[in-house]
Amino acid sequence: MIRVSCLRFLLVVSPPPTWMGVAFIASVLLGALTLWLNPRDVDSALGSVLLLQMFSASGGFAGPASRGYFDSILVTGRSRRRIAMGSLAASTLPGIVAWIVVLMCAAIVGRGAAAAAFHRQVALVLVSTIAWAGGLALPRMAAGGLWAFVLVAAALSRSGVGEYLAVVQSPPVDPSHAFASAAAFAVCPYLLLGDFAAAKSMVVMGADLLLASTVTWAGFRYIARREYSLVEPA
Repeated sequence: MIRVSCLRFLLVVSPPPTWMGVAFIASVLLGALTLWLNPRDVDSALGSVLLLQMFSASGGFAGPASRGYFDSILVTGRSRRRIAMGSLAASTLPGIVAWIVVLMCAAIVGRGAAAAAFHRQVALVLVSTIAWAGGLALPRMAAGGLWAFVLVAAALSRSGVGEYLAVVQSPPVDPSHAFASAAAFAVCPYLLLGDFAAAKSMVVMGADLLLASTVTWAGFRYIARREYSLVEPA
């Protein structure tokens, strides 16, 4: 009988790759150095952590579960909601820890308020939840790779970036503008690392948090409703 928490079990059985941990450490050190040299450059310090989180949070679940790696907790009678919560926490924990360390570094150099601005935290929530839920049925980090490809393709298009910036540069004046701003931030959460006018709107941020909650709920439902073929131990 497995008595450890779902989080601890998943971190032991399906830990993040070693290179990902090293990358997060390097990102934190680079962010600390950036803040030391230029305390106002908060967004650059947080940006590398957010990029790594896009891949790290896409931890995958269906693949390891179908190969029997999670049988020990799937047969214990634990709530599938608890297992899903453990999967979300295990996938996003490295990035959250790195993010908090960078926030602490920003506070040390007098930029704590800017780094902890609400819209910047929403960026982390969006990346963490969308990458996690989107990657449940895919191989590890595949969702992050697909998302990064979409962003690169949009950046290389003639009007993609310009349209995003035009939407978020001004505060929303009507529901359609607020929806467009929220959609732009959801597709490209890195825009929330700036100080665009739309990012200061609680309506827009509320819409993005609602999206993050909905995506998380869908991920929980996926884990709860999917049937897993249990593998007999060799």
